[in-house]
Amino acid sequence: MAYAIYIANCTIGQRGDRPQNGIWRPRNARNPACPGNTLVVPRAHHRDLGEIPAETAAHVMRAAVEVSRRLVGALRAPGVNLWHASGETAWQSVLHFHLHVLPRFEPTELTPPWTEVEHPVESLKGLAEEIRAWC
Repeated sequence: MAYAIYIANCTIGQRGDRPQNGIWRPRNARNPACPGNTLVVPRAHHRDLGEIPAETAAHVMRAAVEVSRRLVGALRAPGVNLWHASGETAWQSVLHFHLHVLPRFEPTELTPPWTEVEHPVESLKGLAEEIRAWC
């Protein structure tokens, strides 16, 4: 069964039925990236990764694992991608945290959002130091 997750108690989730289990409700994706594209969305509004509590994010990931297993079984998809964007520069277009579960059938059905460029490990030292200093 291909389904997407309903958002309750949020302005973008005011369409559809009440949640079946108090947290999520099966729902079709409005603009699917591929067949079976499914959204996992928390009931409570959180704009992005910067706002969502870690516990809620963990629930979303657990739901994504379950949705992924069901999609793979039902659609016989040989692969799955998870997609999330936080912030406009990362292509976030819906300002409510959500995670796409994308069953994959062919490697060419979606276009990767970046091209891989190999960097020598030494060139990454400055970036690693900057991250460590912030943490």
